[in-house]
Amino acid sequence: MQQTLKAIKEHFDHHSFKYSLDEDDSCVRSEFTGKNCYMKLEVRGDESRLHVSVYPMIIAPRKVRRQIAELVLRRNWTLPFGRFDYQIKTGKVIFEYATMLAGPVKDQLIQDMIGFSLTASDEFVPAHSLVAFAEASPSDALKSELDIDDESFADDDEESDDDDGTDDSESIISDQDFRTLLLDLGYDRAGDIGTAFENVNDMPEPPQDIDPDQLGFDF
Repeated sequence: MQQTLKAIKEHFDHHSFKYSLDEDDSCVRSEFTGKNCYMKLEVRGDESRLHVSVYPMIIAPRKVRRQIAELVLRRNWTLPFGRFDYQIKTGKVIFEYATMLAGPVKDQLIQDMIGFSLTASDEFVPAHSLVAFAEASPSDALKSELDIDDESFADDDEESDDDDGTDDSESIISDQDFRTLLLDLGYDRAGDIGTAFENVNDMPEPPQDIDPDQLGFDF
């Protein structure tokens, strides 16, 4: 077994996470549930890279997938690391986070990348749901994550994202605002992702709800 994959496996073993190992694909697969959704996780690695993929189990109706594509673009604008990919034909959302390796991978890097990826995926779900099922615009859905009054977008039929008078820059939260939001939610880099998310791979019973205050990651 090559060293990066071995380090990933040891990280999961150390935290007692349930997982499946695919040596042919150099991949460790697992499943977690967060505050907002159930997620499938894949962590791949070799001597030159570490790659984390998260598949939140959310799919939007076909009629709003163009709006979801815009939401993904707007969300990616706010992310300091990683990106969301969107398969518009299937409606599936994937979060991807990869980095180059110049030497042996450190356990802290594995934890940070997994924690960030799970957190970013879980926190994307409320905005996705507002666009998919509540007819909110992508910009307003992101604003709602900053505790803006729901009345500001719920019944607002007069404004349009296509309006030439709209300043789109005001509808996209800045990187600093996004970091501040997560800090306000109690994210802490020292937090163990084992307390932030419940590992649910092959669990015989439905996963328990996770207290939002336990979510722990600061970027």
